[in-house]
Amino acid sequence: MRAWRRTLIRSCVILGVGLPLVSRLAAADDAPDEPIFPSDGYVRLVNGRLMLQEEQQPAESRQPEAARQPETSSDVLNLASERRGGGLLEDLQAAQQAQLLPGASGAPREAVSPMQQATPPVDLVGALQQSDTVQTVNNQLRNPVSLDPRIRGYRYAQIYTQGDGAFWVPVRQDLDTPLSMFDPSVVQVIEAVPGPYALQYGPGFSYLNVVTAPTPRYDCYESHVFSGTTYYGNGDLVNATQRMYGGNKNWGYSILHASRFGNAYTAGNGTHMPAAYNNEDLFAQFGFNIDSDQRVEFRYLRQDQTNTQYPAQLWQTDAAVTQGFNVQFVDESPDRPWNKLVSEAWYNIGRLFGSTNPNEQTFQVVERINKALTNEGAGPDPNFGGTTNASTYSTGTRTATVYGEEGGRQLTVGSDFRYINQYVNEHMTWTDVRLTPPLQDIQTGLPRSSTTDSGGFGELSVPVASYWTATVGARVDWIHTDLVGPLPPDYPDQLGTALVQNNVLYSFFLTNKVEVDENWTLKFGAGQAQRPPTMTERYADGEFLAVIQSGFSRVIGLTTLPPERLWQVDANLSCNYDRFRGRLGGFYSLIQNFSTFQAFPIDDPTGARLLFTVQTPLATLTGFEAYGERDLNDYWTTFASALYVDGRDQTLGAPLTQIYPLEGRVGLRLHDPEGGDKWGIEFLVRMVDKQDRLGTLRTGFTGDERVVIELPTAGFTVCNLRSYYNVSKRFNVVAGINNVFDRNYLEHLSLRFAQSTNFPAVAVLSPGFTPYVGVNVTY
Repeated sequence: MRAWRRTLIRSCVILGVGLPLVSRLAAADDAPDEPIFPSDGYVRLVNGRLMLQEEQQPAESRQPEAARQPETSSDVLNLASERRGGGLLEDLQAAQQAQLLPGASGAPREAVSPMQQATPPVDLVGALQQSDTVQTVNNQLRNPVSLDPRIRGYRYAQIYTQGDGAFWVPVRQDLDTPLSMFDPSVVQVIEAVPGPYALQYGPGFSYLNVVTAPTPRYDCYESHVFSGTTYYGNGDLVNATQRMYGGNKNWGYSILHASRFGNAYTAGNGTHMPAAYNNEDLFAQFGFNIDSDQRVEFRYLRQDQTNTQYPAQLWQTDAAVTQGFNVQFVDESPDRPWNKLVSEAWYNIGRLFGSTNPNEQTFQVVERINKALTNEGAGPDPNFGGTTNASTYSTGTRTATVYGEEGGRQLTVGSDFRYINQYVNEHMTWTDVRLTPPLQDIQTGLPRSSTTDSGGFGELSVPVASYWTATVGARVDWIHTDLVGPLPPDYPDQLGTALVQNNVLYSFFLTNKVEVDENWTLKFGAGQAQRPPTMTERYADGEFLAVIQSGFSRVIGLTTLPPERLWQVDANLSCNYDRFRGRLGGFYSLIQNFSTFQAFPIDDPTGARLLFTVQTPLATLTGFEAYGERDLNDYWTTFASALYVDGRDQTLGAPLTQIYPLEGRVGLRLHDPEGGDKWGIEFLVRMVDKQDRLGTLRTGFTGDERVVIELPTAGFTVCNLRSYYNVSKRFNVVAGINNVFDRNYLEHLSLRFAQSTNFPAVAVLSPGFTPYVGVNVTY
C-alpha cells in the first residue's frame, strides 16, 4: 500500500503540473523553435527505431558559433539514411561535440540515444539492448536499475566506462555498475565501441561512452521546463523526470531531478522476483563562454539509492550515495597552433551500506546458509546475518589537442591521469553451539587499496585516397597498484606477498574505412590492447560476489596477476540504399593471460562456490553481427538482426563462462506516410537460442582438473509491442507491451541456484507481461 500511495502521489503531482498545459501545447506547432535540446522534439522513425527526433536547428541558429563544432570523424555502424533525417548521426555528432575528441575512422562503433527511444529505458544498459541496431551488447539482469553489460563477451574491467570524459568504477562490483549511476533522462547518447579502438578514453578491450546533453544557448534569456512520466505495470515501476533549463547567448544551465522506483515484478509463470528499488537522481549543469572561441562546462551528479533488492544474491543495498563532479574547458581559438584543445577533470565518490535479506522468500539465500550450518552441527538456530559497507572514489584529468581539419590529415595527442581508491567490508555473525563463545563472526571483503594510472595517447587519421581513410592510434600507461590500508589478521596466503605491483601497458590499432561506391562501405582493422587487473582481482579477501552463474560465491584475489593482453581483428561491410540498409560484420579476439577463476572442488550444500582468481594462458572470442531493414512502402518497414559469440578457454579446451547464446530479432513497423513524424507502431520478435556451451573452470592446480559451473538454458521467443503518438512538437505519448504473450523465460547470464537436498532450483526469471505508458511535456 505504501508503494502504491507513493506512486499515485508522485504521478498526480507530475501530471497535475503538466496536463493543464496540454491544450495549449497541442496547438503550439507554430511556437518559436527551441534550441537543440533533447527534450524539445517529436517522435519519429529514425534508423529502424521509434524515437523522439530533435527539431532541426534553423540557419539563424540561436546557438552561438562558440558552441558549434565541426562534424565528428567518429564512425557509427548504424547511421540513419538521409531520407529519414539522419537523427542518430545528429545525436552522435552532438555527443562528440560534448566529448570533443575525434574517433577512429573505420572503427566499429554503435550508439543509441535513450532520450529518444519509444520504449523509455529504466537503465542505460537496457537502452542499449532495447535498440534494434546495437547488436554487440547483452546484459545480466540484477535489478531493473542495475544491469551488468557485456560487449561481445567482454565483461566488467575489460569494458572501460566513462561519462562526460570521467572514468567510473562501481562501489561494489555485484551491487551496482557504472552505467547505473546515470539516470537515462540526462543522457543524450551512449556509444559502444566493441574493440580496442577508443584508446583516447583509457586502457580497455571495449568501451562505453556516456555523453549527457550540453547546456543550451539563446539570443536572449529564456527558460523552459520538461516533465515526463513513464509507468510500467509489472512491478509498478515509475520513472518521473522534471528538468528546468535556460540561459542566454553566453551561458546556459540545466537542472534535472528524477525519481525511479519499483517493487517486485512477476515472471511469466507467476513467480515474484524480489527486485524493489528507490532511486533519486539530481543532475545539474552550468556552462558559459569565455569568449567566442573558449568555453567551460561544469556538471554535478548525485544519486541516492535505498532499499534495493538483488534476487539470488546475499546482499541487498540499504542505502547508497554516489556523487560526481566534472569540469571541462575547450579552446578553439584560431590563433593557436592547434585546431582544438580540451582539458577536463573529475572527482567521483560513492558510499554503500547493505545487509543480508532474511525476508527474501523466493531464493532463500540466508535460509540456505542456516540450513547448512544446522546440518553441520552448529545448532537448531544459527541465526546467520551480516552487513556490508563499501566506498570508492576516483579522480583524474585529461588534456588533448587536435591538429588538422576534419576530412584531411588529423592528429590527436594527449595525456591523462586516474587515481582510484576502493574498500569493501563484510561482517557476518552466526551462533555455533559447539564453540565457546557460541557467537561467531568473520570479516571479509576488499582491504583499502588504490590504483594510479598515468597515460599518454595519440591518434592519426590520414586520407589514403578519396575513397579510403586510415587511422592509427596508440597509448602507453604506467599502472601502480597497492594496498593502502591495514591488512586483515587472517589475510590468505594465496594472495601472495608482492602487495605492490607496477605495470607498463602498451596498446595500438589500425583501422580503415573504404567507400566502395556511393552505397557500399567496407571497414576493417586490428588492434592490440592491455588492461590492468582490478583491485578485486588482486586483493579480494574472500569477498562475496555474484561473478559467476551462482550468485553466492566467495572470491580470493592474487596480487601477482599480470595484465591481460588482447589481439583483435574486425571486418564490416555495410550498405545504404533508398529502400534498404544493412551491414554484416565479424570479429576474432585472442586474449593472453585471460583472468578467470579456479573453483574449490567441494560443492557446498548452499550452492556457494569458493573461487580463486587465476589466469588461463589463452582464450578466444569469435562471432558475428548482422542487421538489415527494408522499406516495403511509405507505411511499412521490416527489419532483422543477429548476434553470435563463442568464447573458449583454449588452454583448458572448454567454453568460457558468461557467454550469451545466439540471438536474433525480426520486426515489422507501421507508421504514417511522412516517415513516422506523427505516429508509429512496431511489433518485435526476439529469439534466443538454447545455451549448452556451459562455462567451465579449473578445480585444481593442474590443467586437467575441471568443473562445469553453469547450468544449461532453454531457448525462448519473446514478442514486444511499441507505439507512439505525437500530439505536437511539445507533447507526445508512448505506450506498449513487453512480453506480449507472458512467456516465462530465463536469460543465460541471469543468476540461479541448482537444486539441492533441502531446496528447489531457483533462477532470476525475466519479467512477464509488462504494459507501459509514458507522457512527455515541454513548455
